[in-house]
Amino acid sequence: MIIPVAVFCLAVMAGYTYMLQEFDGLHAWLSVATTAILALAATVSAAGAPIGVTLLIVTAAPAVSVVGFEAAGRKHQQQSLANLARTAPVDH
Repeated sequence: MIIPVAVFCLAVMAGYTYMLQEFDGLHAWLSVATTAILALAATVSAAGAPIGVTLLIVTAAPAVSVVGFEAAGRKHQQQSLANLARTAPVDH
């Protein structure tokens, strides 16, 4: 259950990075925080915690990206899109 969530989070971040053609510190921090939460879930599960507790921790991992984007990523995305629009070739 941890690996599919990790793959999903990685795919979302990779897709975002591919579309904006850049990877910055905010996304590095979000990747590290997401990985840390998934590692915590694996540790708690290995320690014998109930599956419900593990699932609650695993479901918090994608929330890191959502909260991070809402807190700081939106402004950064606007700047990235403006830079991309300036450098994109124009077809007439």
